[in-house]
Amino acid sequence: MRPRRIVIIGAGIAGTGLADELALRGHEDITVIDQGPLFKTGGATSHAPGLMTRTSPSQMMYGLADYTIRKLMTMSHDGLPSFYDVGALEIATTPERWAYLQRRLEFAQSWGFEGRLVDPHEAAQLNPLLDADSILGAYATSREGIGKALRGAQAQGARAQASGVKFYGNTQVLSVTVTHD
Repeated sequence: MRPRRIVIIGAGIAGTGLADELALRGHEDITVIDQGPLFKTGGATSHAPGLMTRTSPSQMMYGLADYTIRKLMTMSHDGLPSFYDVGALEIATTPERWAYLQRRLEFAQSWGFEGRLVDPHEAAQLNPLLDADSILGAYATSREGIGKALRGAQAQGARAQASGVKFYGNTQVLSVTVTHD
């Protein structure tokens, strides 16, 4: 393989996301290599649980989650969405957990994101599987939900490829040689 300007090792959600972001910003001569099949790499992307929430004590983590959620909401693969906007519901069964959810609401408010505390009965209305008599309340959000990591990787990989990024699956990296920095 000829020398490449940018080489990304790993074609899962992180590698394809990085390749897509670099291509969107005008970078060229990008190669992505994975030791497994492209996108279905067998790593975390293949079995990520998918709950994506913006609520964080860190403004940086809030911003990254917000950007990723908004990006995935616009992407699909084979006609299936990369993100399901179903909201999030975190429940409290102890006073300590209820205090923690109150802090999560404060974090969300500090970054300008809307969340709300709900009583046990409203929580049970939002999720009928809950027993209102067994919880103290919940923290509810909208515009959060389930990210489909594999679809997100496939969609970002396809867009990166359309921008000229080269992808090689089933290719092991045995050594890396850096010349001229």
